[in-house]
Parts: sequence; structure tokens; C-alpha cells
Amino acid sequence: MAENFEELRAYAKAAFILFGASSRTVMMDLGPYYHTWIQECFPEAIRIADRFHAHRYVIEALHASEKRSKRRFLLERKRI
Repeated sequence: MAENFEELRAYAKAAFILFGASSRTVMMDLGPYYHTWIQECFPEAIRIADRFHAHRYVIEALHASEKRSKRRFLLERKRI
């Protein structure tokens, strides 16, 4: 797995067939460098997040919301 954008770009240049390829959809990791890389290699493709990463982001958002709610509840409780 590539650690940064330059590694992805080097890989794509080594596998030059990727540039300008005509794919309609690309399933991908949600890492920040992959978006730019996919845009360069498959400019017309629709990017689809893989299920694992989409699920992880939803769970993280729910946990963050739960923490905020608990904090608000405890602050209100102290005021009473």
C-alpha cells in the first residue's frame, strides 16, 4: 500500500497503461492520496468507497456524536 501521493504516482507511471484508462467506476480506499490518484488515472470514473471504510467512517461519526451528547448531558446535569 502506498504511503503518499508520490508513491501512487510513481506506481501509475510504472504501469503506464493506467493513465487515460476508460473505467466507469473505481472501488477504492478512502485514503486522501487515492482520490487525486484515481482522478489522474481514471478522470471520468465514479469513485465508490469500499464497504469496510464507509462502515468505519459511519461508526466513527456515531461514536463522536455519542461523546458530544454525553458531554452535553453531564454539563446540563451539573447545572441542575
